[in-house]
Amino acid sequence: MMTLEDELRDIIEQMKTKRIVTVEFETGLSDVEINHVEEQCDFRFPPDLRTFLQIALPTGSKNINGIEQFPNWRKNPVEIMQRNTGIWQDDFCHDVEHRNVWITEFGEKPETLAEQLAVVRAYLKNVSTMIPIYGHRMIPAQPCEAGNPVFSIVQLNDTVHYGYNLQNYLRNEFLPWEMNWGEASDYLYIPFWSKIASGVVP
Repeated sequence: MMTLEDELRDIIEQMKTKRIVTVEFETGLSDVEINHVEEQCDFRFPPDLRTFLQIALPTGSKNINGIEQFPNWRKNPVEIMQRNTGIWQDDFCHDVEHRNVWITEFGEKPETLAEQLAVVRAYLKNVSTMIPIYGHRMIPAQPCEAGNPVFSIVQLNDTVHYGYNLQNYLRNEFLPWEMNWGEASDYLYIPFWSKIASGVVP
């Protein structure tokens, strides 16, 4: 049976040679670089993502706005996290403001929009930190264990699972001929995120 590191190395080699998306790789992050990101951003990389980033750091893919899809953790990690978190939190608040979305996790719905948005933003500060992997595909930092599911996060009604673990996600995203969504039992439950991804938001 392949170890986690061996499996990730194999996936990286396939991403280099059998690519659907153009992916380049730099030298993986060192322990010092990993520790710097974690200290600056106040989270810890789950072991599987840490291993992946230390084998090789993916780069070389931009969206239509010219923004790098892969976070380059060597450059401004705090900015990466602030931008990433700000985007999905703003999208969730947009749903509250313009689609009248409200879920039970937010508690009793206040009367005014300003109060509603304040409640939502306060609540979202306490959910599991989401670490960007590629574009709006993200993995929870908590629990800090290998095997967390990967989510595609856009708006409250467009947040879905994109892999039951990191390896499964990478195959689904970059090696789609190996696409396999697994069974419901394969997905670790992540408070708030798993419920949203299950389709509770209309």
